[in-house]
Amino acid sequence: MAAVLLNRFAKWPRKVAYTTVTRSFLVEGSWTPLAAIMIIFFARYAVSVSLAIHPELRTTHWLAPSVGFAYGLMSGAFLARALRILAAAKSAEVPA
Repeated sequence: MAAVLLNRFAKWPRKVAYTTVTRSFLVEGSWTPLAAIMIIFFARYAVSVSLAIHPELRTTHWLAPSVGFAYGLMSGAFLARALRILAAAKSAEVPA
């Protein structure tokens, strides 16, 4: 939910077009999705390595909520992106 709210200001992806005739989307290419995927991968890797090296971190009270929030925020960015793309289709539809 936080990522969806943040995307109202970030407006990712910036250029989205929907063609009603072909029912297709045109989304401008960007390195941002790749960067987001890599951030998710590296964050998961860092957490896993940290837990392997320091198993006592599993008993801390702050790790699970903070890691869960970070994972949710990163994954929510893709939900926000999908909602923005779908909004382009809704705004392009001609009322009957």
